[in-house]
Parts: sequence; structure tokens; C-alpha cells
Amino acid sequence: MPLFALPEVRQMFTHMPTQTIALYTEGTYPQAHGGVSVWVDQLVRGLDDHRFVV
Repeated sequence: MPLFALPEVRQMFTHMPTQTIALYTEGTYPQAHGGVSVWVDQLVRGLDDHRFVV
């Protein structure tokens, strides 16, 4: 079972402030499609509780 599946562990992280993450994606996201761009897009869209600056 993944660690974040445990309710007591998930509760520890629900009160954390939103983090801002800077991504330097030279020549890939969002200009290009496929490869690394797909991975970055999934990362940015999948982590709703974080703020991304690309």
C-alpha cells in the first residue's frame, strides 16, 4: 500500500501551504508535443495542489 494511501499520513500533508515549483523546459513544453512535453503536461495537470511556473 502506498504511504499516501494511509489516512493519517495524508492528513499530515493536507495543511501544508501550496508550493510554487519552477520548471525550466527549454525547447520542450509547451512549444513541442510528445516526449518530455507529455510528461511535463501530466505533471503540471496532475498536481493540482502545487503552483507551477514554466
